[in-house]
Amino acid sequence: MIEIIRQRRRVEMKELRRVFQCIVTPGAGFSFLCDEDGNVDSSKLTPDALENWESCIAGANGTEDRGVEAREWSYTEPSVGRCYCGREVELDGFTSRCDCGSLFNSAGQQLCDPQNWGEETGEHPCDLLRVP
Repeated sequence: MIEIIRQRRRVEMKELRRVFQCIVTPGAGFSFLCDEDGNVDSSKLTPDALENWESCIAGANGTEDRGVEAREWSYTEPSVGRCYCGREVELDGFTSRCDCGSLFNSAGQQLCDPQNWGEETGEHPCDLLRVP
């Protein structure tokens, strides 16, 4: 088993956005990152986003200001292990391969080449591929 240098973790995210709903087309509109008071740092906007922001504020693009909305989401960052060769390997999914060719499962256990899977337990390749 390789050394785990960063444990798998759940990351919770939250952002505030100033939302402008399109009056003519429900579900369409614009939103911009903002602070709790709805202030947008326009210096961080791309030229196109800045143009949209200015149009929304001026009321020139048929939108209605819906104020500030909080958006929350989460995701999982996989574990990271240090391979025997010294490289870092992200242990994500069923198997993870290091640049050196070593293969690991999500717990950091080294695996043999998939073409040999089943050999040590007497399984036939068809057994491994069988879908119930």
